[in-house]
Amino acid sequence: MRLAVRPELGLAVYLTLRGTERPALRARVGGVEEALPLLLENPGNVLERVSGEARVFDGEGREVARLPLEEVPVFPGGYRELALRPDPPLPRGRYRVALILGGTYGRYAAEGTWDVP
Repeated sequence: MRLAVRPELGLAVYLTLRGTERPALRARVGGVEEALPLLLENPGNVLERVSGEARVFDGEGREVARLPLEEVPVFPGGYRELALRPDPPLPRGRYRVALILGGTYGRYAAEGTWDVP
């Protein structure tokens, strides 16, 4: 049996013509996890590179944590699932979360609840 192996390299190129850009980003924040679950979706036609932070508030409205989000690419038509882990971990309870992101095409915000088991 003969086996031939030939390494190849591929490159994906995304092209958006000027004037046809449709930047968009949707975010879903929260759930029931020890780490804060995030879902970032890009229904637009341009690559979104976003960074920012999640601000976490307790039941009395006091800010108890800020969780940074380093720059993350979200491809057109794609999504990213992320989990932000606080250090130190938060105690059990329900928290309100405000996600604030910024990128090349503007600023985005989302809000949700996070139940820490």
